Amino acid sequence: MNGNSICRINPIENFLFALKAKESKRQYLHRLDKFLTFMELQGSIEERCQKLYDFSKNNLELLQSYLVRFINSQKERIDKKDISEGTLHNYIKAIKLFLTMNDIVINWKKLGKGIPQEKQSADDRVPTMGKFTN
Repeated sequence: MNGNSICRINPIENFLFALKAKESKRQYLHRLDKFLTFMELQGSIEERCQKLYDFSKNNLELLQSYLVRFINSQKERIDKKDISEGTLHNYIKAIKLFLTMNDIVINWKKLGKGIPQEKQSADDRVPTMGKFTN
């Protein structure tokens, strides 16, 4: 490669660059794929990531509409007990990371208003007396 050639990193490389662990890369790609499928993008995962990137650069308002519709469709799945609130949050984390790593700015504060809170599991173990015993 000479000094005059410019090598642009493609959108999926930008996305994966932010993930260190091999298992995280696998899981985040799988979660992002849910949104790519929802948008009905065709091709390999690399091609669909490029299509999402190209679409996002020219259609931010439409992208935001897709995100709202995706979140609503996942909220319906939560209501049916198909997925948990935490699963939706994981999907959103993957989408957000992809867009952030590719310099696509979305109003996440606005979108966050429609995302249900994650339910925290209670710590159900029996308390021990530990250091409080005489």
